[in-house]
Amino acid sequence: MFAERAVRRAVGVAVAAVGVTALCVPTVSASPSDNHDQHDGRKERVIELTLTRTGGHEPPPDPPAGTVYTEFGTSALSGTGEPFGTWGYQGAVLAVDGGEIQEQAVGTFNTPEGQITVQGLNPRRTLENAITGGTQHFKRASGYVKINGTGETVELHIFQP
Repeated sequence: MFAERAVRRAVGVAVAAVGVTALCVPTVSASPSDNHDQHDGRKERVIELTLTRTGGHEPPPDPPAGTVYTEFGTSALSGTGEPFGTWGYQGAVLAVDGGEIQEQAVGTFNTPEGQITVQGLNPRRTLENAITGGTQHFKRASGYVKINGTGETVELHIFQP
């Protein structure tokens, strides 16, 4: 559950994703050379990370509007378990309407190849957030972060020229 929030935030993330901060909370599915597909002339790289929360504070199960929370931790490539940086995430509950929670999330993934920033304005437990930029190797990156399961793993779908 914390990883799901981290990705949304961050990943979201988190990743402030981190993560993210966060974003997230947010291991690569193969290796850093991963899966490259073409989308509008841009390469897609998919990195799957396993997130481990090491700090921060989670909101209560049904947080009221105005609740702000943070999470941060380490990430590893899912396929190999090789460490792949840290993540941080900050979430803010903007509104609660009939049990539906609207949340603004920002996160950062701090990886050996540079940072990836993530942001989203969405209902809680949303499984995707936007990649809004990056540094170093991820300069001019865009894409999205997908939360898998309850958020222990995230997929970074990174598009670059």
